[in-house]
Amino acid sequence: MLLVSAASAAPWTEPGYLYRYFVWGAQRAISSRSDDYRLYGYHTIDDGPAAFHFAPGNRDAIPDMVEYEDGKVMKRVELSELLRSTGTHAFIVARDNQVLYEDYFNGFRRDSLCTSWSLAKSFTSALVGIAISEGYIKSLDDPITNYLPELKDQGFDAITIRNLLTMGSGIQYRIAFFPWDEFVLAGYYPDLRQLLLSDLKIMEPPGQSFHYNNFNTELIGMILERTTHRQPSQYLQEKIWKPLGMEYPATWSIDSQQDDFELTPTLLNARAIDFAKFGRLYLNKGNWDGRQIIPGPWVIESTTRDPNDRRPWETFSQW
Repeated sequence: MLLVSAASAAPWTEPGYLYRYFVWGAQRAISSRSDDYRLYGYHTIDDGPAAFHFAPGNRDAIPDMVEYEDGKVMKRVELSELLRSTGTHAFIVARDNQVLYEDYFNGFRRDSLCTSWSLAKSFTSALVGIAISEGYIKSLDDPITNYLPELKDQGFDAITIRNLLTMGSGIQYRIAFFPWDEFVLAGYYPDLRQLLLSDLKIMEPPGQSFHYNNFNTELIGMILERTTHRQPSQYLQEKIWKPLGMEYPATWSIDSQQDDFELTPTLLNARAIDFAKFGRLYLNKGNWDGRQIIPGPWVIESTTRDPNDRRPWETFSQW
């Protein structure tokens, strides 16, 4: 194990972080995690000047009753009841530019803000593809230290942008809920720039295994910020949100007002109908009504599974 930082105090002892860990953690324990975005500051992503609207489709194409296996027992219930009982907030089925089904549950409405959680990683990946096509980033196989020189000669020189995108960086990331675990630090730490550049640890060579790690996407966010000379939310607004005619504005949560760093792995907060438009964009290989928003080869490569990768649970079992 290579210790990158020789700081006198461990990051998890920082008072602001500990406040979030205990106070925010207690709030999350008694409320829906769908409201997590309310805990953070945010940057606003403006909607487009002219909204795109799906045409209404044939609702009869979606069954009213569904069957599913619960253990060894087959159950048959109404689709709406299944969605409500599973804590679903929004359920939309779109096909051929038409919405066949759209409904909202558990107090949510069409204009309710939904946090994307790890769907935000797909938006971040799309921004990388656009940044490469525009020349801001030279190559997926560039070492990340080309863009984050603070990490040079500290064990990070072999890690590429591709390693970050494919969750193969080798950076330590324990998925547990103790205050010193990286999973919690990545979400609660109020100065992520300092954490990313000073306190990460390398556990194995890059490309050796798949290990889900929010630090990877946060490092990508920092690279996007430095190369495009704008925040990821601003780049998203310019390159995707407005061109797609999103119906509503969105927000991207930040770690703190002082650090002002966007949580690029999670907490992109928008309406479900606008997330559906992002799905339509990928369904059409990055093309939006004749305009290539995301390079087609990037869409194909980023949605094709590497036949040599390992299943996530195989990796988790080792940590």
